[in-house]
Amino acid sequence: MRCDNGFPDAHISYIVEPAAAPIVVGNPHLNQVIVAPRARGVRGLLGDLALGRRLRAERYDLAIDFHGGPRASLLTWLSGAPDRVGYTIAGRGWMYTRRIARPRELRPRHSVENQWDLLTPLGVAPPDRSAFPMEMPIDAGIAVSVADRLARAGSPSTID
Repeated sequence: MRCDNGFPDAHISYIVEPAAAPIVVGNPHLNQVIVAPRARGVRGLLGDLALGRRLRAERYDLAIDFHGGPRASLLTWLSGAPDRVGYTIAGRGWMYTRRIARPRELRPRHSVENQWDLLTPLGVAPPDRSAFPMEMPIDAGIAVSVADRLARAGSPSTID
């Protein structure tokens, strides 16, 4: 896989919960999508610890927490990656080796712009929409399902 921002040999894994998986599965820039089901209580904690062991066994060099929530922070830390990047968050910042401030005045920006701040210390240039336009491959089966649902709701069903 080619990564155009200084990591040409990067193997990129992306962790998502089941609801978000259809959005990223099939993305040609990802080598692996790890679906992490969410469960509550002790069962959920045990599942996250098992996932953490799996991530640690993969021996990642770098983990970036684009989410910043408690679970994402924990999984980033459990990965054991020697370089772990995340936001400066009270009570969780210690889980990262590189903490990035997210001042209040930046919060109204689009989440992608906020998340890009996490890449800056890695030497990744700021996003250039003209050079790197948004890509979301459309799954044909899902497109048919969405069009059908929209049609039943009385909405136009064109998906481009």
